[in-house]
Amino acid sequence: MNTTEAIERSAAECLRFAQVNEPPRLLESSLAAMSADQRHTLCGKKGIEQWAAFKERLLAHQADMGFSWQPTPGRGGPLSLTAIEPPAAAGKALGEQLLNEGVKEGRLDEVLKQRMPSVAELMHRPGIDSDLDAFRSGFKDAVCGNRSYRFAQGRSQRFNAATREYRYPGANSRRREDQLGDALLPWLKEAFDFARVEHVQSRRQGGRFENADFVGFRIRRQMANDEFVMYSFELKATNDIPAISQAISQAVNYRTRSNYTYIIIPLFDAAQFHDEARLSELLAMCRSNGIGALSVSIDPDGDRIADLVEVQRAEYRSLDDADWLRTLVDQSSQELCPLCRRIVDAGSRLHCGWKVPQNGDDIGCMKQRLEESVGVRADSSDPNE
Repeated sequence: MNTTEAIERSAAECLRFAQVNEPPRLLESSLAAMSADQRHTLCGKKGIEQWAAFKERLLAHQADMGFSWQPTPGRGGPLSLTAIEPPAAAGKALGEQLLNEGVKEGRLDEVLKQRMPSVAELMHRPGIDSDLDAFRSGFKDAVCGNRSYRFAQGRSQRFNAATREYRYPGANSRRREDQLGDALLPWLKEAFDFARVEHVQSRRQGGRFENADFVGFRIRRQMANDEFVMYSFELKATNDIPAISQAISQAVNYRTRSNYTYIIIPLFDAAQFHDEARLSELLAMCRSNGIGALSVSIDPDGDRIADLVEVQRAEYRSLDDADWLRTLVDQSSQELCPLCRRIVDAGSRLHCGWKVPQNGDDIGCMKQRLEESVGVRADSSDPNE
């Protein structure tokens, strides 16, 4: 019999000695009415006949299962159940059972009602204090393969199965990052609404952008003018602690050339990361350096990206060095117009802020008209003058 079964059987026997909506209460007369199996369930031994010996044995045995009884002074004084704190071992046993059955998510309170109904009923009886902290801790320690359970933030009852340490498939570290980066590129573009974003490591442009895995810019359109906003990203294809620490160290180096800098890590949020305590420490390290964090939600069974989540927003920083931004803008079709201070498409002049009539009803860009006017005058001038 495993730990959860023993606790459930004990709870079921306790309920036999409880009035409706009251905690269980054992009297000396209760002992005489018990069968040998009932005595064994409650105190771990069948052949106890004396009330004093039974009480002593019951208090110790029940304490091991998380049941606290209050004895009333006196030789024949009764026992009353006052508290239930299921041990971590029971939580771990239940977690392992669910993982082996392939349960991916659920609510702990509902699971207790289904799997340990007597325990769940006792915990809600008036006069009985209940505490699931140790049980929850053991539940999270259960492991099957490389998976364990994580609870949603706060004191939530909701849990889901998470990979303890994840590594994206690939022949080596470089290949893993390249392949994950290629798969992430459209997610990143949509999440930040980039005007241009490059997976620079996959194109072997790392020398131009140091070791950054992605660089990109957004266009911030304002009332008076527009501006480019520069982003850089450091990607790791695993969520083990050394890799994340390295990602943070590398991302710090990109801060002077980016307005926003992020690390991108698989399964790096409170619901999925394998070490909750270290998650807080790592996010604090990012925060102290102004670095944001993105978590890639991945189905470990098929290694498919399910979502890209901003766990922590990066801190804005003015550019100390605009070389990366200039390089990206030069590679794009965007340019900052010196006349209207709008960022426009170099070909179509889309988003131009200074348009004037030309050729009747047509409206044209002022900069383009000036350039054409200068070009016409230059073509018509006498080269001998």
